[in-house]
Amino acid sequence: MTPTTELVGRRVKVTAWYDHAQLVAAHRRPRTFRDGPEGTVTQVNVVTGQVTVRIEEIHRVYTLPLSDVEVLP
Repeated sequence: MTPTTELVGRRVKVTAWYDHAQLVAAHRRPRTFRDGPEGTVTQVNVVTGQVTVRIEEIHRVYTLPLSDVEVLP
C-alpha cells in the first residue's frame, strides 16, 4: 500500500462505490459492480482515514474511506 502522504495526486479506482447512494445515482455509465469509477485523490485525512477523490467523469468530489479505493499503477 502507498503511504498516505503520497496519495495526493494519485489515480484511484473506487472499489466500494455501490455502498454510496449519491455516487451510484451520479454514476450512470453502465458497468458491473466490479468496475468502479476512477478519480484523483485531492486530499487525505490521516486522522479519520478518509480520502477526498475527484471523479472526473461526473465532475464531483467525494470523501470516502481509504479502504474503499484502490491505487492505480
